[in-house]
Amino acid sequence: MKISIFFFIFLFAHSLLCQDIPYFTSLPIGPILNYTQSSILILLRCSSPLYIYINNTLVSLSEINSLQFDQWFLLNTPISLSTDTNGAISPQILSFTNFDLSLSISTPISSKEFKLFVFENKFYGSGSVSVPYSSPLIITRNNVNYQKLNIINNPLQIYKYNKQLIKSWEEKSIDIRLNDITVRYSNEDPFLDILLSIPESGKGVLKIESKINIKGYEYYFDEIVISITKKDQVFRLPTELIDSLSIVQEETSKYIMTSAPYDKSSRLELYLDSLKIKSGELVCIEEPVLFQSLTINDIIQLEEIYDYRKYQFRQSDNINVIILEYSWNKMVGWEKSQPLNKGYSCNFLDQRNQYCPYCPEVYHRMVKTNNIYNVYKSNRVINLHDFGLDVSLNLYDSSFYFKNKDENILQNSQASINFNFTETFTTDNNYILIPDNNKDSSLYLWLPNITNGCSGINISYSDFFSQSSCQMSQYSCSNIHYFREPHDETIYMNSKYNLNYGNKRSGIMYSIDSIIFEIPQTIMNLNLSLFVPSLPFMQPLIKEKSFESNSSIAQSLIIIKYSFSNFGKRGGDFSISMNCNGTSNNLLNYGTIKPKETLQFSLSFQKSIFSKNTRVYECKVKVTIQSLEYWSKSDKEIESTKNFIFRENENGCYHNITKDSITISKEFVRNISTPNEATFIIKIKNNIETIDWFFFNINCFKDSINKTIQIPSHSSLSIPITIKHSSNTNCKITIDSFLTKCQNNIYSDNWNYVSDITNISNKQTISISNIILFVLILSLF
Repeated sequence: MKISIFFFIFLFAHSLLCQDIPYFTSLPIGPILNYTQSSILILLRCSSPLYIYINNTLVSLSEINSLQFDQWFLLNTPISLSTDTNGAISPQILSFTNFDLSLSISTPISSKEFKLFVFENKFYGSGSVSVPYSSPLIITRNNVNYQKLNIINNPLQIYKYNKQLIKSWEEKSIDIRLNDITVRYSNEDPFLDILLSIPESGKGVLKIESKINIKGYEYYFDEIVISITKKDQVFRLPTELIDSLSIVQEETSKYIMTSAPYDKSSRLELYLDSLKIKSGELVCIEEPVLFQSLTINDIIQLEEIYDYRKYQFRQSDNINVIILEYSWNKMVGWEKSQPLNKGYSCNFLDQRNQYCPYCPEVYHRMVKTNNIYNVYKSNRVINLHDFGLDVSLNLYDSSFYFKNKDENILQNSQASINFNFTETFTTDNNYILIPDNNKDSSLYLWLPNITNGCSGINISYSDFFSQSSCQMSQYSCSNIHYFREPHDETIYMNSKYNLNYGNKRSGIMYSIDSIIFEIPQTIMNLNLSLFVPSLPFMQPLIKEKSFESNSSIAQSLIIIKYSFSNFGKRGGDFSISMNCNGTSNNLLNYGTIKPKETLQFSLSFQKSIFSKNTRVYECKVKVTIQSLEYWSKSDKEIESTKNFIFRENENGCYHNITKDSITISKEFVRNISTPNEATFIIKIKNNIETIDWFFFNINCFKDSINKTIQIPSHSSLSIPITIKHSSNTNCKITIDSFLTKCQNNIYSDNWNYVSDITNISNKQTISISNIILFVLILSLF
């Protein structure tokens, strides 16, 4: 009769990762007592999928057939059943999967006790992790009170925080809120305070159009455009590298550990251990002098000089005890061994032998994994590095710009910005552990302190040897749980600061001498203060449009018209005054002009019957806007003067004009200093009763002079003329009335000025054969 023991066990396996130590178990979990049969069927299930080496290649059991597995099993004998008569029985494979083995094992009646053994380095989990030397089952024909099998695994799982993905500040458009606008006075100078708030980091634009009351007057200001870019705040936590430590694992074996294992190391670890030489604790056997003052550069030189080198360190007070051993190999790098770490052995049913409670002897020691963390110390004070605030203000034709708290470049103190910000904050964590080969902040550990020994995170080989024992459970001297199950401090720092901004940046980033924090901005209030006179107030701005007359000969009135326009954005009250000399009528008016409006005013007066035929009126206009105190001074006032010439009381053209109405005489003046020039005084007498304004014209060769002159009736006007001699000596003099309707000349005469020179009393002859140019200079008195 055969007893079959089959059970599928998932309870121990479902949460384990590939880094777990795979192990076999059998049911019942504990010894089989009072067994009477001559054979037994056993199902061994592994905690993870099984792998074996065939031809030096690691393959899964699911990838091979029964024949291949039977041949491998026969050659390697991975499982056997030992008896109390020192016999060894090989099981027969009935079936297998990638998780379990079904075995048929003979249990001779002649033997009273059987122990099932699974040998190390036969079966593997993924990642070439060996199933440890184990004894999952004991079968006895006696009723013995053996302890039940109690396996507590210690999986090497590395905690990695899953960062929350949020939008980066570059991706966010924010609404800027206008909370209040007030006028404040400082030393009697008015300032406009604009209170704003932004909800978070991002970019936003606010346009303000409003009015304010200053000293009882309402001011409307033009659009103020406020552009704000609020980046995330960047803080910096200074750090100092002080040590490195490894995740350690407990190793078990059936065989005596004759030497300590070599662990992967680094030049930094060698340097830190060399500090114990400086303190007098250790002595380097090979290079005692060099290692007393060893530097990182010295280690680099050793690496360049040697392909292979070994250094041993002994206790300074005991030359026979080797504490440390470093090995350098250019192909491998630095490795470290501590010879004392040969571990110790535990016996049958000792508590530490959890995988092999029925083994006669199991050796235990601590090994360092390749998971090395550097230890950084901080002063816990996190300082503001970049507040990340950019503000620009566009005020019509002016602009102001502000960048960060130390770069305020608002022009001429006409604008300022105030806001509250935190310059520092503190953390309760004095230490940060960062993987040596991976600076991803998801893997950081934040700790208030570094604890040593078997119960701490920093465990040495001597700690394992002196603080652990066979009466303690396996893995009672381990630091894996620090990296697998993060403490509250790490959870807090990650959940609060370790965000993922748009898959671009991490909220916590590594720097050589610090940890950088990027922290989103929460709601923030800003107070922009603007000097009132610098504001782009909407106001009236005036300019002259026209200044003209529309009087004609037939009209009895002279009408002067004036218009001005408002090209500003606000209306305003104005006053206008207009007058012309020699008239009794004046214009004085008041009113309001609207934006983009043009207003016209006119001044009229009668033509005078007592005046001469023509007359000049000088007309003046003044327009003034009633300006408020903080409006600009420009374009608020117009002052304009213009001369208008009119013909009065003339119904026809040239009454009583005779050849004697205008008489002209010419007098030559000797010019001794410049013999090539001749100066004449032309004297004009007006004998006309009704005309006193004339057009006077002299045309000599190509040059001509046209002037408007006034000669009162029965009066004369003398005009000096200087002539440079020319081959053409003929000139024409014409005088006409100012009235354009009269086309006939009052006076017209062809004049050869040389004949006047030759007829003078001194009979001077002037040669003109070589003169080619003349210039007329006319001065009116």
